[in-house]
Amino acid sequence: METIESPKLGFVDRIKEAAGVIVTGRRVNPLAEEPQEGDSGELVKQWQDRILAAREFWQPTFKKIKEEQAFAAGKQWPDGSQEWFTEKYIGDRIQQMLNRLAASRYAKNPKTSATVRERMQFEVWDESEESLAGARAILAAAAPILEQAAQAAALGLAPGAPPPPEIEMAQAIVRDYEQGMAEKALYA
Repeated sequence: METIESPKLGFVDRIKEAAGVIVTGRRVNPLAEEPQEGDSGELVKQWQDRILAAREFWQPTFKKIKEEQAFAAGKQWPDGSQEWFTEKYIGDRIQQMLNRLAASRYAKNPKTSATVRERMQFEVWDESEESLAGARAILAAAAPILEQAAQAAALGLAPGAPPPPEIEMAQAIVRDYEQGMAEKALYA
């Protein structure tokens, strides 16, 4: 199947198209333009041929689907005879199989069950109690320094020296622990 492509543009046409994109912010769609006088009939013919080819290609598949639907509905012989007085046996084996399949897929009282996926709740904390206790001890010892920095910031004074990296790391560990435990409680 061939594709429809826009014609190759010359140098001047490419510059005009680029200028149009810069001005409008959009590229011109070649299919939105009206076809020229001689092109419209050819384009329609081309699309009709594609549609007819696709219909012919998929015809056997759709025929098979219709036959299977009729078979499931009870028309189990191609000639369509379903009279009781004929010698053909009519059983409901197919209907039983279809009913069992439907019953197994669609329960009357479905019960939902969910399991929590295993995930990493902590980014900084290594999940050891020693590191958490150490971080809390560092923050307890540095509480006066942090309180003075908070008061200076509230009054609009110039901040003093930044806190040591140990204090920042301890704050990150405690914050990460609290966020992770809140997330665990949410999903539990």
